[in-house]
Amino acid sequence: MRIVFDPDFDGGCWPGPLGGAVASAGEDWVGPARFVQVIETALGVSARQLSLGERAADLVPAVRAAEGFWSASAQVDPFGTARRLLEWHDVLALGGSRGAEREPRLAALAALTAGAAPGLPHRLRAINSLLERRDAGLESVQLFAARADFDPLWQQLLSLLEQRGTQIVETTLATVASPRSMDLSNARDERFDPQGDGSLRLLRPGGSLAAADEVAAWLASLDDSSGTLIIASDPVLDAALHRYGLATTGAAGDSRDSLPLQILPLVLDMGWRPQDPQRAYELLSLGSS
Repeated sequence: MRIVFDPDFDGGCWPGPLGGAVASAGEDWVGPARFVQVIETALGVSARQLSLGERAADLVPAVRAAEGFWSASAQVDPFGTARRLLEWHDVLALGGSRGAEREPRLAALAALTAGAAPGLPHRLRAINSLLERRDAGLESVQLFAARADFDPLWQQLLSLLEQRGTQIVETTLATVASPRSMDLSNARDERFDPQGDGSLRLLRPGGSLAAADEVAAWLASLDDSSGTLIIASDPVLDAALHRYGLATTGAAGDSRDSLPLQILPLVLDMGWRPQDPQRAYELLSLGSS
């Protein structure tokens, strides 16, 4: 099997394995979550696949019961606190940490999350352990990101696959040339003096919902949007595009997404002191609440 891997591909990718063809076999374009699933299937591994929210909810009782640098935050928002602690834990784990830190706060974090529900780093460790003695049967892995930029656990995975005969190929994307007279190109210069030619626009909306609506309205006003490229889209933008009768991007959404769950983080943020005026504005300016 041939794999095309990039850290951003879990949110969708183009052109994908079809590349304009009607069908494709033996090739898959994957991001981190999907890549782990592919290798687990090849190795015959069954692992719990929990979202960050599910893991955070599982950790809330421990966050409430244990005293630590997080306690004041946990009194206001135990779920948000548990979520943030797990994010820090996962970043450290992907970097190679195994919870043996000496710094007091890192040690407290490691002790608190020691019994947390497994996430992506735990599954990667299990895969790497199996790859030391088993073959995943992958023919090649093509990377659209520099191999040296990956976290240590991912680098270990690629090295183990390579030792088992998998060809690891780094692909350098070609730079797209643009006229030097355009703002979009000149914005990379140290001294940027925009000319207002329309190639670069700055949008400062009140929140993500307003941003999606304004972008969709602008695209709908264009005579020809066939040359439009949307990078890192999400379901919020897709919903706005649909409202204006435009083609959607097919951004992946969580089946548990709903209006209450979109509002909930804004409501919880109002529990922090001092309150963030921006978050208050986003909550109060919602069209439906």
